[in-house]
Amino acid sequence: NLRARGLYCFAYLAANHGEHHKALEPIEQAIVISRQRGDTELLARSLIIQGLSSGFSGDIKKGFDSFQESEKISREKGHKLELAWALTALTASRIMLSAGGMEAFSEIEVYMQEVIGLIQEVKHPWVNTSAKQYLARRAFAQGDLAEARMRSNDLLKAYEEAGETHAATNFKSDMAHELRRMGNLAEAISVYRETIIVFQNMGNRGAVAHQLECFAFIAISQERGEQAAKLLSVADTLRERTKSRRMPREQMEYDKYIADLRIGLGEESF
Repeated sequence: NLRARGLYCFAYLAANHGEHHKALEPIEQAIVISRQRGDTELLARSLIIQGLSSGFSGDIKKGFDSFQESEKISREKGHKLELAWALTALTASRIMLSAGGMEAFSEIEVYMQEVIGLIQEVKHPWVNTSAKQYLARRAFAQGDLAEARMRSNDLLKAYEEAGETHAATNFKSDMAHELRRMGNLAEAISVYRETIIVFQNMGNRGAVAHQLECFAFIAISQERGEQAAKLLSVADTLRERTKSRRMPREQMEYDKYIADLRIGLGEESF
């Protein structure tokens, strides 16, 4: 089963670098081999990578189907770590597909309560950080900035102790999004300036594109339309090169700001 594990590792690394289109073929192969060999643990993990890469490549339905199959297999075979991962993936997906706010969290509360319950049973740092991340995100959604800061600091400390630079950077970026949406633009800019450098060093050009879009959103809100247009142009080029698609919530936000920019610059200039 070494070939399947090698394919899985390649796909995992490609997905972590935002090259989701490059992860799809090898992870499909890993899934086929895992099914044939009856390696349900690797199959459950591979389905999660397939779900992530499918979702970011625009196939939302396949993404959900993969997560749900991973959840089903993990429950049936008693793979607790993979179950926690699948539940967390389903949770993150529902948040990303939503328009934000507490409505999304009311739908996924049952998932994360189960993950929190698995912390003592699994005793794996990743499960612990997943639960901490959920609590921080929920505090942001509730608009409780003091609670969100406390939860975020706790999570980032846990990431640092575990050496999880990639996960920490992803969360910092999400934290900056929430700060920006709450109107804390100076703080959001400070975080984005940190995360975009890390994403560049990782080679995650899809994430870099999104950071540039967020800088552009701030510029639009500050009536700096020409600067925003330049940032968006560079971001679009990066997305085209990496075949990086926006998730539904990201697309809704993008469309809103593009409409504002069109009004600000005027139809002819736009």
